[in-house]
Amino acid sequence: KRVLRKLAAVLRLTAAKRLARRKSFSAALDRVKRRREGAEKNDDDDADNAGDTAAPAESAKLALLAALRKPMLRLAGREGDGAILNWLSAEDVKTVTPYVHEGGPGKEIVARLFVIPTEDRATALAIGRHAAAAYLNVGVYAAFHEWLGRGDELAEMWKLWKQGDRKAALEAIPEKVVDDLIISGSPDQCREHIQRFQENGVDTPALAILHTDDLRQTVRDLAPR
Repeated sequence: KRVLRKLAAVLRLTAAKRLARRKSFSAALDRVKRRREGAEKNDDDDADNAGDTAAPAESAKLALLAALRKPMLRLAGREGDGAILNWLSAEDVKTVTPYVHEGGPGKEIVARLFVIPTEDRATALAIGRHAAAAYLNVGVYAAFHEWLGRGDELAEMWKLWKQGDRKAALEAIPEKVVDDLIISGSPDQCREHIQRFQENGVDTPALAILHTDDLRQTVRDLAPR
């Protein structure tokens, strides 16, 4: 009974911390929205006072929340202007974005997309596996991919990583997972992959280029046509 009481106390404390964290997020978002609404009102007042000579008001800044699973995705849609997504596939976008859009129309979806613009398959897989392992062994990302349905694909990697066999863990990450989560290939192939994210609901792709010999040229190559 004593153990059960202690366990119940720990669970209550954990739930209380989660609730406090969500309230803190909500309060922060409320402050951002109030400041934005105040700025927009001031812009309107300035425009009314200036008449035809007023310059166009600066576009309102969006309050976006980084989110992975249902609670944070819903919070981003309910309290913010949208969500910033991370470490997911183009198909996963269709799974996660409906929870954001539950908060109403016009929500912005930003996705951080990892890109390795090379046709050297061995290089792309090596860099991709290292990058994936660095994130997917973190608790929140592991839980995210369990939720997305990759538990079986990543189980061996997680087991080996916990055992301390980093080399074997990297090799255990399936090529399909790397290809799903990381964009690679020729510039045309990369742009096509980015386009699939947009077709599935991403409004703003934020590219994180993991490897290039010429960043300026890579940016030109990946620019929309």
